[in-house]
Order: sequence, then C-alpha cells, then structure tokens
Amino acid sequence: MKTAPLSLIKALPHGATSLLVAVSGGADSVALLRSLHHLAGAENLHAVHCNFHLRGSESDRDLKFVEALCHELQVTLTVIHFNVEEYMKEHGVSLEMACRELRYAEFHKLKKELGCSRIVLGHHLDDNIETMLLNLFRGTGLRGLAAMKSDDGTLWRPLLSLSRKDILDYLHALGQPFVIDSSNLESDVRRNFIRNELLPLLATRWPGIHKSLALSQRNFRADLDILDSIEIPDSYLSAETLRQSPSPSFLIRTLLQKSGIAGGSVIVREIERAIRAGSYPRRWSLSGHEIILDRDGLSIADRPEGELTSIPDSHPFTFEQLTPTASLIATLKQHPDNNILYTSLHPSQILFRHPQKGDRISPLGMKGSSLLSDIMKDAGLTIMQRRAIWLAVDPDGHVIWVQGLKRSRRHLLSPSSDKGYRIYIP
Repeated sequence: MKTAPLSLIKALPHGATSLLVAVSGGADSVALLRSLHHLAGAENLHAVHCNFHLRGSESDRDLKFVEALCHELQVTLTVIHFNVEEYMKEHGVSLEMACRELRYAEFHKLKKELGCSRIVLGHHLDDNIETMLLNLFRGTGLRGLAAMKSDDGTLWRPLLSLSRKDILDYLHALGQPFVIDSSNLESDVRRNFIRNELLPLLATRWPGIHKSLALSQRNFRADLDILDSIEIPDSYLSAETLRQSPSPSFLIRTLLQKSGIAGGSVIVREIERAIRAGSYPRRWSLSGHEIILDRDGLSIADRPEGELTSIPDSHPFTFEQLTPTASLIATLKQHPDNNILYTSLHPSQILFRHPQKGDRISPLGMKGSSLLSDIMKDAGLTIMQRRAIWLAVDPDGHVIWVQGLKRSRRHLLSPSSDKGYRIYIP
C-alpha cells in the first residue's frame, strides 16, 4: 500500500479560519474532511450532513457513517433533514434542483449562524467536467461552460484540480472507508449517464478527453474572469440596462453570482421570460436570497420584503430646532410637505428605520389607521423603493411619519408646544 499524503489540499485560503464542510459520506467528501482535519485541525471545522430521505436504509447508513467519522475525528457535526417531495410540489422543480436549492440554502444559513469563513465542498475535476457537459446540453453561456469556480469567497472547492482516481488512491492509501451511493451507478439520471456511459465512450476515441475538457474549462474561466472585471452592480440591474444589453442573461447570471447565489439557471430563464412579457412584479427565493423583478429593474435582497433584520446604524436626516408659532403652523397646514417632518418630539426620542411587516400609521386628516404596505402600494412604489423608504417611530412604537408619503396625527406641532423640530434629508 502506498504512503498517503497527509492532505490532498496544499493550503487554506487567505484569512480562512473556521470552515463549514459538507460531508455526505462518499469518497469525495470523506477525503475532503480527512485532508482539512490534518490541515486546519478539528477545532476549526464544522461538518454538515444532509439527509434527504430518498434512499431508505442507505440514507440512514450514510448518516451513521458520517456521525461515526466525525466522532472519531472530534469534528462537530450538524445534521439537516429535508422533505424533498414537499419542496418539489411547492416550487415546481426537479428532484435534482430541489436537493440543490435546499442544501445550498441551508449551507448559507448555517455558515452565517456559525460565523464560518467558507463553505467547503468536495467537488473534483470529473464533477466539473460533468457539470460543463450538463450545462452545454441544456443550453448555456460562458458561465455554464466555465462550470464551478474553486473559490468565490464563500464556496471553496479545493479538490477541483484532482480526479476521482486521485481521491480514491488517497483514501486507499489511508485505509479510510467510505460509503457508496448506489443511485450513482444507475445511468437513468443525466449526470450518471454522462459519467458512466458518455465520457467512457468518448475516451475510446479521444483518450485524453478529460485533460482536454479541463483545459477548455480553464480557458473559459480565464475569459469569464476578464468579463467579470467589468463593473456590474452587486445587487441591482436597472430595467434600461437589461433592455439595452445584447446579452441580458449574462448580466443576470453575473448579478446572481456576485450576490452569492449558485444554481440559478432555471431562475435566469424565468427572469428573461418575465422581462419579455413585462410581467411585474415577480419574486423568487434562492440560496437564502430574494430575487425581485420590478418595473425599475432586477434586484437581490437578503431579507424578505417587510422583514427588518436589524436597525440601521445611521440615518441621513438633519435636525433643526424652531419656535412653533401660530403663523408657522398655519403655513404648514396650507402647504403640507411630507418630505419634511415637523414634530414636537425631540429627535433623540425618534427611531428612524425602514418598514417591517405589519407597520401601521394613523394618518393626519383621517380616522383609524392604515397599513403602510397599502399606502406604499397605492403610491406606486416599487418593491425596492418600499424597502428603502424611511419611517420615524415614537418611543411607544407608533409610526409618526412615512418619508414623502404620510404624517400621523401624533406629536404634531401646536402653539402650546414648548419647542419644535424640523427633520429632513438635505
């Protein structure tokens, strides 16, 4: 038996500390975990195993194997269980796409919760070639031909330069067992057909087919990196940019990638169809993000509309103290301007934030209260404009002002007010 290298991975990415490692129990992920264990140490690793419950006793066997391996290596493990059939029905996607979207969404969520530097995946050279051919047969652009990237700052695939044979030789030399997914042996799945039948057949005519395809991919990736250096906003494409572009699909794919969204080929096609049909607004959820197509353009958000994940650290408002004279109040009544907030509240008592679900206001000149979502919809605001609008909230949690739209009946200026304040964006 050959002496195994201590690790298949030469070095960690610069600045990478804790790593979230996807471990299925197959050869690739086991080699990945063993290599990282030597390189980074157990204390810097957190393994995650996805149980899709699609293969009966095999799924249970895989889970037990991964649990035992992580226990042996003293690596913390998180197990995530999925109901794939329910997801497929709800989102109308294939089995393969459902599994992909589910696991990547959970990986990104867990990475954020644990504060990990990277999500580490066991994809290798053969996987990359299979992905390129799959994308080619589906109809793709340069990004699909370039297939997977080794490190995009979030997802790290350190085994991409190694073949499956390299990985099996490493495990054999270690004497390290792994599990085999019997479904990978069946060629009724497209990827398996490429792996088990098409590539071996091509190799009978072109013995160096794997090296040639890998070289093509490196060339595609180099070209793509040059194109990616062209500045495209990280989270927004205007409708005008999409209309004028000779290749809107490339812009859309680039926008998704820059936002850390993988596996969005189906979404790209749906977005293109919606743009051609003028179907607005549309929303898609993928990899923990919300993709929004509105009449103003395409945007990516990391929170659903109306969900406030944190209070903004700063706001753009300027405060001016004034004397609330009768003439001033008369002028404000005759010429109301909802872009400026006049109030008796001291600015230190006001919280400025963006809308969240269920916000209401008691509008000046009206009885009762109204949902902010209805007010913004009636005003014709796009989804991104609704997210960006500022609210002023009093100490009791009442919304007293919706920037540019509405003023509430609370904390108005009156001649009896001791002091007044003018609040606006310069």
